[in-house]
Amino acid sequence: MSDLASRDVEKLETASLRERVYDQLKSLILSNSLLPGQQIVIDQLARQMGVSHTPIREALAMLELEGLVVMTHYKNARVSKIDADDVREVYEMRRILEGWAAGVAALSFSNQEIQDLVKLKQIFCQQENKENFKALLDADILLHDLIINQIDNRLFSRISELVNLQSRRIRTLVEAIQGVKHADTRNQEHCDIVDAITSRDPVRARSDMELHLVNAQQRTISALEEIKETE
Repeated sequence: MSDLASRDVEKLETASLRERVYDQLKSLILSNSLLPGQQIVIDQLARQMGVSHTPIREALAMLELEGLVVMTHYKNARVSKIDADDVREVYEMRRILEGWAAGVAALSFSNQEIQDLVKLKQIFCQQENKENFKALLDADILLHDLIINQIDNRLFSRISELVNLQSRRIRTLVEAIQGVKHADTRNQEHCDIVDAITSRDPVRARSDMELHLVNAQQRTISALEEIKETE
């Protein structure tokens, strides 16, 4: 193998390692295994992952662009914090993006996609699921993803993906604290959105989605205040 080919292979291997480190760190942050404000020590992380500093620094740079970490003066990093302003910004963007998407979905969902929504509604409505935190959270995420993915617009997809990263971290943190608290209210809001879309009513679908996100913002800020009181 020529020297040039060897260098090309090494670059590919390095890029692949960076992506694996990035995916693992991103998963830890979005699941709140790495908590908001927690320090990420590169030396320690390199030892734990069995890799050099380079792919970790490259992965952290990618996560910093996504707003998930903040680099410190000592060339380490912290998981970005979540405060009331972050929540307001995320939910303002979600209302703009998902409100419009829900209206579009009411007119563009196929009959099969409508049936998928009906199955999701059954999860929200079934009595036995009201204490099943994971089932409700998974159904919640899937409902919003189905609606967002209905939009065939590359710029919308890039923007919504960035907003969704922050939103999922916030939702996971808050709902892990609150558990099934407010479950009845959230479930009803989700059922209202499904009913509007399956009725092919774009105005109602957009209105119900926006109302749901306004209420979700208020619940989230309230939960953050509860977290602060316990710190």
